[in-house]
Parts: sequence; C-alpha cells; structure tokens
Amino acid sequence: MTVIEFDAWISGETDGAYRWTTTDERSERTQLQAMRELDALHREGKRLASNVAVETALSAPGGLDDESRAWDTTQQRLDDINRRIAQLTSYLVSAGWNLDS
Repeated sequence: MTVIEFDAWISGETDGAYRWTTTDERSERTQLQAMRELDALHREGKRLASNVAVETALSAPGGLDDESRAWDTTQQRLDDINRRIAQLTSYLVSAGWNLDS
C-alpha cells in the first residue's frame, strides 16, 4: 500500500486511491464511516438543542412573535438528526461496537 492509499484508507475517503479487496475490509470501512458520521451528528445535535433552548426562551412572552418563527425548522432538523443517530447507533452496536462512552 502506498502512502496515498494509506492516507485514503485511514481517513475513510470513499473516493480515495485504495480499494478494499475483501468483504471484511469493506465492512470495516463502512463501520468507520458510520462512526465518523455519528460523531459529527452528536456535535450537530448538541448545537441544535442549544438553539432550540434559545428559541424557546425567545418565544416566551415579550420574545419573538409567531411570524418571526414561521420558517424556523430547528426542531425538525434536531428530530431528523436524532433519528439518524438512532439508526447509526443500532448499526454499529449490531456490528459489535461498544458505544457506551
């Protein structure tokens, strides 16, 4: 394996120079990609949860009016992220990953 192939493999690049040769290797790469996505979704979920908290405080009496919130989709995005987190968690746990930490 060349340095470029190793770099593509270690970073999980789907279009990297290295191509898997066994189904086990493909499975490992898919799991690694899922873990990276899960980590990013957890960070984004925390960010959106804090936004929802701020928006809720602003919607209290004296805050934003209903017209200002007409196009707000933060809660929907947070719900979508939570569904995807549940999917990825289920996949990784079934593959044998310990996600307790």
